[in-house]
Formats: sequence, structure tokens, C-alpha cells
Amino acid sequence: MIIQLNDDFRLTSDEYCYIVQQRKISTKRSTGEQYENWVDKWFFPTIEQAVSKIVDYEVKVSDAEGVNKVLKAIESSKKAIVKELKKGVE
Repeated sequence: MIIQLNDDFRLTSDEYCYIVQQRKISTKRSTGEQYENWVDKWFFPTIEQAVSKIVDYEVKVSDAEGVNKVLKAIESSKKAIVKELKKGVE
């Protein structure tokens, strides 16, 4: 299973857990060519915990200041993830 959640995160799984992967752009030393690489970031027993961690992370790294802006950042992140999850169902 691979579910793309946004440009920087995707969700995969194995028989034991859900894995949140983060996109990294790397450069080949020999050619200078850039390429995309997905790195395992976090591991969770439930999909809910995995999605919650991504929302939490995105809020922490946002520039939101004040309660209202933080709440809007949380809602925005949740809506974007739910939208991507629904794409996989349709």
C-alpha cells in the first residue's frame, strides 16, 4: 500500500505497521543530477496515529502564531490528508 498524502509525505505499510515516509531530494555526486528519495520517518500501529503525527508535525513546522492560526493550520492539514485518502477510495 502506498497513499500519497501531500507533496512531502506518503503512507505505506507492511504486515506489522503503518510507515510514514518523507520525500527527500538528493543529488548524485558523480553527475550533479537530483533525484527523489522516500525515507522512512515514523512507524505506527494504526493509520489514525500515523495521520495524527503528520498533522502534528506540519503544525509544529508552520509559521502559525496564535490559537486561531494554529487551529486553522490543524484543520487545513487534516482536510488535505482526508482529501488524498478519499482519492484512493473513489
